[in-house]
Amino acid sequence: MPSKTDSSTPAALPAGAPDGAAAPGGTMSAGAGTGGSELLRLVVDRLGVKRILLAVAMFALAIAVFAPALGGGEMWDDAILVLHNSAMKSTSGLATIWYPIGHEVSIASKTPTYLYGGGIGRPSVIVGLMWPLRQVTLCGPNHSGKPPGTMTVTPFGITPDYFPVMSTMFWVEWRVWGHHLWGYRLVSIFLHTLGAVLLWRILVQLGIPAPWLGAVLYLIHPVTVESVVWIAELKNTLSGFFCYLALTLFLEFDQRRQWGWYLAALVVFLLALLSKTTVVTLAPVLVLCIWWRRSRVAWRDIVAVAPFFLLALVLGLVTMWFQYRQALHGRVPVRPIPERVAGAGWVFWFYVLKDMFPYRMLMVYPYWHVPWQQWWAWLPDAAMAMVAGLCWWFWRAWGRAVAFGLGFFLISVLPVMGLVSMAYMGQSLVADHLQYVAIPGITALVAGGLAALLARRGAIGMKIGRIAAVVAVAMLALRAAAQSAIYASPEHVWKHTLRYNPASWAAHMNLGSEYFNRGQLRQAESQYLAGLRLQKHSAGLFYNYALLLKQQGHIHQAIASLVKALKINKTADTDIYLLAALRERLGQWDRAYWDVRKGLDMMPQSDKLHQALARIYWHQAYHAAALAELKYAIALNPAHSVYQFELAQYLDALKQYDRALPYYRHVVHAKPASAMHRFLYGRCLLKNGDVAAAVAELQYGLKLQRHNAEAHLLLAQALRQEGHPQEALLQMALFREDLRLLKPLPKNAYQFEGLPKADVLLEGWQ
Repeated sequence: MPSKTDSSTPAALPAGAPDGAAAPGGTMSAGAGTGGSELLRLVVDRLGVKRILLAVAMFALAIAVFAPALGGGEMWDDAILVLHNSAMKSTSGLATIWYPIGHEVSIASKTPTYLYGGGIGRPSVIVGLMWPLRQVTLCGPNHSGKPPGTMTVTPFGITPDYFPVMSTMFWVEWRVWGHHLWGYRLVSIFLHTLGAVLLWRILVQLGIPAPWLGAVLYLIHPVTVESVVWIAELKNTLSGFFCYLALTLFLEFDQRRQWGWYLAALVVFLLALLSKTTVVTLAPVLVLCIWWRRSRVAWRDIVAVAPFFLLALVLGLVTMWFQYRQALHGRVPVRPIPERVAGAGWVFWFYVLKDMFPYRMLMVYPYWHVPWQQWWAWLPDAAMAMVAGLCWWFWRAWGRAVAFGLGFFLISVLPVMGLVSMAYMGQSLVADHLQYVAIPGITALVAGGLAALLARRGAIGMKIGRIAAVVAVAMLALRAAAQSAIYASPEHVWKHTLRYNPASWAAHMNLGSEYFNRGQLRQAESQYLAGLRLQKHSAGLFYNYALLLKQQGHIHQAIASLVKALKINKTADTDIYLLAALRERLGQWDRAYWDVRKGLDMMPQSDKLHQALARIYWHQAYHAAALAELKYAIALNPAHSVYQFELAQYLDALKQYDRALPYYRHVVHAKPASAMHRFLYGRCLLKNGDVAAAVAELQYGLKLQRHNAEAHLLLAQALRQEGHPQEALLQMALFREDLRLLKPLPKNAYQFEGLPKADVLLEGWQ
């Protein structure tokens, strides 16, 4: 058996093949195949066959446990973070992800700048001046020396936090998986398993008994299911992997004192922080591990961990800024300090008991109102102090080990114990995904403690330990698989939550959204109203209810619901956008204008509101102003092709075909499978005189959507101009056929307007 500080062989595992043992297959000859065999033999010799098989078993076990959730749908903020996030779909999205501070964009220098004024809905033309009401710098030579038409913009709402490594991972995954959700979950399972394998290595480095068992209990713990199968929680599995990798690298440095290990640990820790900053707790955990190894912390150890604390401090402050400015819109749920301190004990023991007895895991747990004025509200804090006292009293027997395990757990959950406000704590003070990185403190303590206790009983104790380990792994695996099955569909998740937490207004809201997306409006209305009875201060609930009322045709009631939502959250640009659109449907263009204007005064860089203002200007025939607004929207969110398409249509309507074509081209590249965009692009090309390109686009569009009357007519005209009369006549025949098939077209098929005029063209051709 190796010593406590031996890092080459797990304490509870055999060493595998001895050094210098001959590999099967005899001598190796030169060649590509022999090189691969030599590498495989080196890996086997270094790690040992048994160790490799145990690692493979961990991957197989993880797939079996989490497989029931692979086919599940999108959850909560999956759409916001990746599935419908324009930055993830844009080729320039990486720049926005890593540097969301501000950048300069150029627009046509001849385009005038519009400043609000001149009456309702009437823009005043101010060329080359500042735009103070929107806080967007538009400079002329007299101000900063920048050329006219230079605008400094800041991307708005890409992600609620600055986690660029996580967002980059999503950016890459989108190009691999698209809307295939199982792929995202498979990556998360892989990262979670890698983290568990690294945890096994860490427990070996620290000399904890039964290291493989401690890692496996963490791997298949039911509480980890939420983090692994919820796509948005990639930040947990990714930061967890980097965190464990940084820890094992630092422990190697601590043993060998080779600075290459140290620099690698520091870089990996930075990657972990840029994935999710709750891993700031790794810095004090390093001190705890040094103390565990040597029972003291020297000055050189403090110097070694100081850069880790500095990185943690800087990235922690960045996250707090983003939480206040983005996720919380500047408003944080305020609780008295005594309530936070008393509630911290409640949170700590909830997590400990949930890890010891993983039963009835919910997406949203009941919200606690901690009555800190009552003496009994402080009992959990008193229990924490009592456990600390017992550890000190029985220090030589078991206190030191328990203090290490619970100390790791406490440090890891400290940022989410409610002492500092978080966005999620408006729903509940606890959540399974919030304690993801802390769970190893419990699993390693249980596995190592039982192994050490039973080892004192000799051979019988070892047999009992093996049986207990198998039973524990089997029970946890079955429980985790059952929990994964709940995530097979979002509807199951929210129904399961409401079964045990019927007072969760968030669950009612999300279940209502599931029904709404499926067109089950009555069920959706029932859930939204139930949520509103429980929570009258949720802007999201009022917004979702407004969408439902709009779908039902109750426009006035929908407007009233949006007004309530905006009283709660004035800076919700999506709500203002919908409110303006509803007022437009009622013909209230002036009121829509003022709603959008007030929104832009508060959120000058909201691309949605610039688009809404462009629509209002266009309706009121202020075409130049509408074009300018859309260009600003594009500058703020260049990945959102809807703005490019709308600008192309405006320019097309103004017969500025040469200016419209680049925007149509961008949209076609962004949505290559859209027949509608192909048809409109082809029509614009034809009007601009590029007949050959128009023919190619129209033919491609008709491959995507075979029946489209005007597309056939346009293609016939283009082919005739190219000198292909027979092919043109064939398209005219298809055009006649499509005129008869116009009504049975599916709802998602695109058809041009104004087809009755085509009969006149047909008669002329005949």
